[in-house]
Amino acid sequence: MAGWTGKRGNVSFSKPAEPAFLTRFKQQVGYKEDHGLSDKFAKMPDATDDDVADKEDELPQVVSLRSGDLTQEEVESLRKDGKLDDLLKGEEKEEVQGCRERSDDDPPPDGKILFRKPVKRASEGSEEGGKKNSKKLKNRAEKSDGDKLIKKDKKKAAQEIKLLSFNEDEEEEED
Repeated sequence: MAGWTGKRGNVSFSKPAEPAFLTRFKQQVGYKEDHGLSDKFAKMPDATDDDVADKEDELPQVVSLRSGDLTQEEVESLRKDGKLDDLLKGEEKEEVQGCRERSDDDPPPDGKILFRKPVKRASEGSEEGGKKNSKKLKNRAEKSDGDKLIKKDKKKAAQEIKLLSFNEDEEEEED
């Protein structure tokens, strides 16, 4: 398309002056306005070691399930010495996937915490569910029977009213 022609070509935007209360508020708060798009796309400085290092509250939590497991203090001392990474590299094992049959009292054999879905109780649920379902079915049957009776009564009443009104009309016409 060709460029804008006519009155539309002369339209421009002029930014109005900022109100005095806004300038005072920005000075009190210490707000710095962006200089433009170049600041938004400027290259950020590289991350330092302080930015990359884990903070104390971000470190993983140590859980010891058996008596021979490392404690929190031992892990911290190994981390300070720099031996923790070497220790972790030497103990890489394959993870076992799937569920195993075992009792709840025994600790896990490899020391890992396992999360499992709770087992549904079929015997208790079926009895209670059966009772509830039978009650619901009875209530529904009673309601449907009651609804049918009510509908029949309404139809009969409507027919009687119609018959009466027709009889009255006929009687009036005969007179």
